[in-house]
Amino acid sequence: MKRALFGLLLVLGGCGPGAAQYRILDEGTGEPVVKHINRAVGSRYLFGLMDTMGKVSGLSEASYTGHTTLTGGPEVLVYGTADGDVFLEYSADGLLEFTWGDDSDVVTSPVLSLRLPLKLGSAWRTIDEKGTPFYEYRVEAVERVTVPAGTFDTARVAQFNLRQGTQVNRWFTEDIGLVQRNESLLFSWSLSPESK
Repeated sequence: MKRALFGLLLVLGGCGPGAAQYRILDEGTGEPVVKHINRAVGSRYLFGLMDTMGKVSGLSEASYTGHTTLTGGPEVLVYGTADGDVFLEYSADGLLEFTWGDDSDVVTSPVLSLRLPLKLGSAWRTIDEKGTPFYEYRVEAVERVTVPAGTFDTARVAQFNLRQGTQVNRWFTEDIGLVQRNESLLFSWSLSPESK
């Protein structure tokens, strides 16, 4: 369910250490919708996966569980689910989120999966060492969404897999972060205080 819930397709065939790069395609327009996401250890989230009839077909809890150092790699924040751990690295200013894969598939070149602030039209692309693009992210809409956890003003980020022709949509809100991914909806959350 973790891969279905978070859509972390991280096969970067042939990339050497540090080979993945990114390009900023558009800075976006207007006021930022999301400037900050609370990533404090202990923050917890409960997501529900909805079926085609709008019924809950399963629940999945996720939380920031701590830090670890990848073998030959950086120190990363561990985002744990019932199915395993996802490894995330953040820039010093907290604006760039890189995904290093999960405990079943740690990659040598991370994917730039989130770039704050999120503004309408902002876009970035991840490329391999040959300059070939494989993921493109774009803030396609600023919209209010209602999920079981409440109603939120969000930035909808579309992730395009340029090699497979697939798309995943994610809705982010200030501080909380992800509130919806396609048909996976946030049911509840608890944010730990920011560490000083």
